Amino acid sequence: EQSSNIVFDGNGAEVSATYAKPSVLITSRQDQDTWQVPHHITIKNIQVMGSLRIHGMAENGQGELLKQSSHQAGHTERAQQAAPHHIVLDNLSLIGGQHNMMYLAPGVHHVTLKNSQFMGQTAGLALYLDAESSHNTIENNTFEVQTKSRELIAVDGSAHNTIRHNRFIDPHHGAIYLYRN
Repeated sequence: EQSSNIVFDGNGAEVSATYAKPSVLITSRQDQDTWQVPHHITIKNIQVMGSLRIHGMAENGQGELLKQSSHQAGHTERAQQAAPHHIVLDNLSLIGGQHNMMYLAPGVHHVTLKNSQFMGQTAGLALYLDAESSHNTIENNTFEVQTKSRELIAVDGSAHNTIRHNRFIDPHHGAIYLYRN
């Protein structure tokens, strides 16, 4: 909650992290039985060396709380209530690395990625939209990145997204793949 309702204008600054840590992380935190969820955040005009991750109930689809929730009715709603939302990522330059360049974890919703560039090489994907994520907008971006063996964008059980007006330059392993779990 303390990280909500902010605008971070990097004015062209470079943000990087070494090893497997993300360079930019927006995450929820559990306090007893409630979630502290960051929302209404704008990050713009930065160069990200490495990865940008947004997650709530779990870092990825393998988190224990997420798995437990998935066996009960109302899972999608719980995952979305625990996840960051209403995030705007504008005019970012993402430079490849060892992992997915941008990852929206289960439940993350209402993220807008616009006017940004994905460049270089990555061992992962350029962008991964995981299950239970929804209502995300990917528009006016350029994907000029080479992946080791995967597509540029994976939409994996994510719903109600808009992907439009993007440029995919020489995608050796495909541009957008849709998956249903």
